[in-house]
Amino acid sequence: MTGDRKSIPALDGIRGLAALMVALGHMGNIGHFIEIRGTGQHGVMLFFVLSGFLMSWLYGNRQTGFSNWVGYGIRRVMRVYPLYLVVVILAFLAHQLGLSFIYGAVDRDLMVNLALLRADYLIFWTIPVEMKFYLAFPVIAVIGGLFATGWNRVLFYTAVLALMLMIYDVPDRTSLLRGVAFFGFGMLAGTLHHALRAQFGSSDWIRRIANAGLLIGLAGLVLTLPPMSAVTGWVNPMWYAPLIFGGLYGVLILSAAHSGRLFSSLFSNPVARFLGHISFAVYLLHLPVLNTVRHFGFSGATAFVLDMIGIILLATVFHYLVEKPARRLARRLSD
Repeated sequence: MTGDRKSIPALDGIRGLAALMVALGHMGNIGHFIEIRGTGQHGVMLFFVLSGFLMSWLYGNRQTGFSNWVGYGIRRVMRVYPLYLVVVILAFLAHQLGLSFIYGAVDRDLMVNLALLRADYLIFWTIPVEMKFYLAFPVIAVIGGLFATGWNRVLFYTAVLALMLMIYDVPDRTSLLRGVAFFGFGMLAGTLHHALRAQFGSSDWIRRIANAGLLIGLAGLVLTLPPMSAVTGWVNPMWYAPLIFGGLYGVLILSAAHSGRLFSSLFSNPVARFLGHISFAVYLLHLPVLNTVRHFGFSGATAFVLDMIGIILLATVFHYLVEKPARRLARRLSD
């Protein structure tokens, strides 16, 4: 099994994959890459399932007092909001300077965006959804804490998922209902990971099953992407099929957490992990790069190369200048 209680290296790579899916999907939309419309939406689904997994695995299977939940809140806010704040303000300033092609006109709803009340412009819509989940999760975890650890909690999170599937809807994009089922699949997968590790450790048969699950998850991810409809003949229902995609991505993440080194190295190699580390910056900053490259008339393979170089460089800079200092501050405040 890869990783320990604090770290599962393969999950870094999966986070990077999700960010790359979003970026490549948007490249395809403007002709900088092959047409893979809808792939970015699946990247967001994968992000949501991964968030549910991490919260359940890190916080949902242990006794946590009030002070610990305060620390949880500080870490969650500092994980997301500082970079989001910087990007929204920079987008606003760019528009004021006549450079609206970079990120569009966000000034019309600047305060709404900053307050996370709607933030439905372009890719910003996912941030309120994520923050609402972070706010709701402690309630779920505290109720789950009333149950014994292990398989009883697995049953509890199974019941939570069933409820989430019942109330799932695709209304306004920033509603928690948009992602609730995907978070639910992630929470169940995280609890299963904890239960399996506690009972079976790193047994060979668990790794073999996980290896197969990882291959099935990857194959399913590729075959169910919207562009594959021309090959499979299956019309992708996108957000209207949380049972399919939430379950598929839950299997992928759980299998990556338990698979052997050969298979998990697909996501735990240094390149994949680095992409995972800068994934949030990639997500928030890829559109300014794409828009700038397009604005100056580049297209085709040249545009793709410039996009990739620009995204990685810009995301790396903001990761080290904004995200890492914010996380260090969060650790000091929450300790």
